[in-house]
Amino acid sequence: IVLYNFEKLCGYKFSVECIQELVKLFPKQIIGVKDSSYNLFENLKIDNFSILPGSESKLLKGLELGCAGIITATCNVTSALARKVYDDFFEKKETRILLDDLDKIFTGQIKSGLELTNKLKKYKNLNHKIERLRRNSCIKLNSVSNEKSARSVARCTSVLRTFINFLIKNNNWESHSIRKIETSRFKQRTDNKVFEENEILNFLDSLDPDKQGLNYDTKFNTWQHRRDLSIFYFLYSSGLRISELLQFKINDFPLKEFTKIKGKGDKERFIVVLDIVNEKIKNYLESCSSSIDGFNLSNEDPLFVKSIKGQKKKLSARDIQRSMKNYIENFEGNYPMFSTPHSLRHSFASHILRGGADIRTIQELLGHSSLSSTQIYTKLDEKSLLDIYDKSHPHSKDEI
Repeated sequence: IVLYNFEKLCGYKFSVECIQELVKLFPKQIIGVKDSSYNLFENLKIDNFSILPGSESKLLKGLELGCAGIITATCNVTSALARKVYDDFFEKKETRILLDDLDKIFTGQIKSGLELTNKLKKYKNLNHKIERLRRNSCIKLNSVSNEKSARSVARCTSVLRTFINFLIKNNNWESHSIRKIETSRFKQRTDNKVFEENEILNFLDSLDPDKQGLNYDTKFNTWQHRRDLSIFYFLYSSGLRISELLQFKINDFPLKEFTKIKGKGDKERFIVVLDIVNEKIKNYLESCSSSIDGFNLSNEDPLFVKSIKGQKKKLSARDIQRSMKNYIENFEGNYPMFSTPHSLRHSFASHILRGGADIRTIQELLGHSSLSSTQIYTKLDEKSLLDIYDKSHPHSKDEI
């Protein structure tokens, strides 16, 4: 905050004592004063405090620099000055273009800050420009505070109950009332995380230099890109969790058609590995060994690696999540609202269910210990239900 004296406009000004008291109350917020009459210049002595002598027109420069706020000794700022601030702001070509872009994006709807950032990447310091538009009453910003979902409440209750049980067991306590609290009921949703079949194929094709021919982006030819592509193919074709994918080593390649893995809780299961997955992994390994910044991998090395300052390191789950996020942000096609590497596992289960696989088979392929975990995929959309009905029910073919 910069304090402004308006003595020449209306006869009011800050006293030395007033400024000292304000700075004492708000030491981190108030950083200086604009002293039009020079009455403070020689008398005010505060460490790390700016005194800016000059005329009222300097006020415009302060606004242009984006001061966090203005405190004045009066509320009677002249209308001519206020009008000049307003007109100068809207006469800028960049401001008018930004307003036009915002108008096209909003179209009367509420948009999140993330959506604006993604669609207005060409503007630098976008947050600062949005704030200036808000101050000029061009747009209205609302902070939305969402209540915790029933699922989050259930998770918190479970954690508390487990902790209390631990204390009861280790301290010989009597039973605690939290044990009597019922877990919140919640709906399990996957519809906002599942790619449609054509969407996932378009997404993978858009990243695949082998599918792009001579038109592919040159950055797609790096070994790191081919590594990410092979991971996405692997996750989608086998329904793996990221932690399960990262357990493979070089000596496991080429992967067998039916490969045994160790999943959650050290439970073993078989997964199906398609030929295209081995092909993509082979392309990645060949590119890694032949690239200047690549590596020659030994049998005991992890199958999926990264380079940190020229050193070979095992890829982490967070690395895969970041890569997926970057590719999704640059993908021009359709994709689910929550697109993560785990979305590929959800999509795998949903698509083979639509293809006719039974729920028990899907349970085995996903490694679920409980059938209830797999049943979330049976909530098919209306179109899928109608298609199944048309194919299977004899009355569906009757003409009325």
